[in-house]
Amino acid sequence: MDWIRLSAVRFYSLRSRETEPEIRATLDLLVAGISITFCALLVVAVVAGFDLRLPAMMLSAAVLAGIGAGLFDYHGAIARARFLDAAYARLVIVKNLLALVLMVGGAWLTRDPTVVLLGGLISAAVALVSVRRRLADAPLSLKAGRADLAWTFARYALPIVAGNAIYSLIPLMNR
Repeated sequence: MDWIRLSAVRFYSLRSRETEPEIRATLDLLVAGISITFCALLVVAVVAGFDLRLPAMMLSAAVLAGIGAGLFDYHGAIARARFLDAAYARLVIVKNLLALVLMVGGAWLTRDPTVVLLGGLISAAVALVSVRRRLADAPLSLKAGRADLAWTFARYALPIVAGNAIYSLIPLMNR
């Protein structure tokens, strides 16, 4: 979801919120579509019993924690794009404090990575709920989203994401 976060920072603003609501609608639909797709793939993998060398509960926690982290990053970008400093601070502080308590506490008490992942998911979810009204725009509408905008977002952000991926691989290639 990094490409959507980058697109939100670049294309979404307080002005575009008022004059071009289709930008936020398209971003929201992309985030929802990717999240639902990952959840559907997770259900298929668990129900079909694919051997992914992870227990089903840990796989589920990892996928859901990843979705939660993506939603957290996306909404953080929305807050920054609209210069909502108080909402952004609340989002980050709530998430990080809860993550510290739930993830470190869960690891210390249970020594179970699934509990740690669920702690990360819960901390992101609570942080998002704490700022949802402040970051809300119009209700999600399938009609408001535009495919041409989605392609514009992809063309803008995918080269940046690809560059970051290559940069991240450099230490592995040096070995």
